[in-house]
Amino acid sequence: MEKTEDDILHTILVVDDEQPVCESLEMILEDHYYVLVAKTGEQAMRILKKQAVDLVILDVSMPGMGGMETLHRIMELSRSRPEVVMLSATDSARLGVQAVKKGAFDYITKPFDSNDLLEVIRKAMAKRALEQEVHYLRSEMEKLGGFGNIIGKSPQMREVFRLVEKVSQTGSNVLIAGASGTGKELVAREIGRASCRERV
Repeated sequence: MEKTEDDILHTILVVDDEQPVCESLEMILEDHYYVLVAKTGEQAMRILKKQAVDLVILDVSMPGMGGMETLHRIMELSRSRPEVVMLSATDSARLGVQAVKKGAFDYITKPFDSNDLLEVIRKAMAKRALEQEVHYLRSEMEKLGGFGNIIGKSPQMREVFRLVEKVSQTGSNVLIAGASGTGKELVAREIGRASCRERV
């Protein structure tokens, strides 16, 4: 795959205790991304607390703090969290599902195909870019005193915006109640727009 101008702006942290794996990943990634390497989960967390990283390639099995525990710690980071691709010598569907449930973007087994790995990374970067754009647009709307097509600056309206944001991130059914003319349909539209719900 050819690199694009934007690729080199992204930073990837490789976390694996096996030197040959780290070297192999560096060779695959260095033409496309800025690469950092950590040999342990503890070292990875120290790097993540000091430096902005877009994606972590994280080995499941490492001495000390293992890959799943490191993934859990990454998901707890308060600042912008990187996407995580788990790496394992074991082709385990259960482990892959568990990793994704805990917040990983994907799960790849060793030995890996370099093109497949780069494709997974591109998809993860695209997801991250989209989330950052949505976050930016929402923050800009809040500055203007609105959320989507709803405008308002009062504390009550800000609470409505907060609730719309919160429920739009869940898959739960939502009952919107209120008197006629209070904007129930607008709120329903904004919840649908901000989430992946299909309108029925």
